Amino acid sequence: MDRYLARTNVKAQQTETPIVPSHRDDNLQSPPPGDPGAHGRFDDKAKARSPQLWLATHKRAVAGAAAGAALGTTALLGARR
Repeated sequence: MDRYLARTNVKAQQTETPIVPSHRDDNLQSPPPGDPGAHGRFDDKAKARSPQLWLATHKRAVAGAAAGAALGTTALLGARR
């Protein structure tokens, strides 16, 4: 996987659109004005939500739901016998 990403991922993060120097706020000499945040030319491809992040930050809720589902399934199968 590392070799595949080394070959393809650099191109996936690049664009052929030229940079117009007059439209670019650099932070070499001073910080850019305002709060630039983590934005750029790929904002239209960004997702507002991440299911993976939600699952990672709600481990107790996920574990509780999984345990409840397992107990419910066990009880349902036990009642069928």
